[in-house]
Amino acid sequence: PSGHGILTTIESLSESAQWQFLKVLDLRGCKGLQKKHLNSVCKILLLKYLSLRNTDVVELPKVIEKLQCLQTLDIRQTAVRRVVCGGAPSQEHPKNGKTRGALPC
Repeated sequence: PSGHGILTTIESLSESAQWQFLKVLDLRGCKGLQKKHLNSVCKILLLKYLSLRNTDVVELPKVIEKLQCLQTLDIRQTAVRRVVCGGAPSQEHPKNGKTRGALPC
């Protein structure tokens, strides 16, 4: 499946001390992303840009709130309909699918 190599890379990188220093992660078009992969991504506390565009992600994990440096979350062409912050829906899926601003809301 598309993105299979990156999924293996995410699993191995998430165990590295360098993982937490990533600032940009573009997973555009990556199919097969599971909750465990997204939870690993949510450990990158300095992450500023995350693209999940054109992935099969349908729901964001609650731990995404930990990404306090996140400035851009690209969820265009996904089935994600709500970005949840603090346990309450904060925003409907925007027309262009791009959420800007730090989380938590």
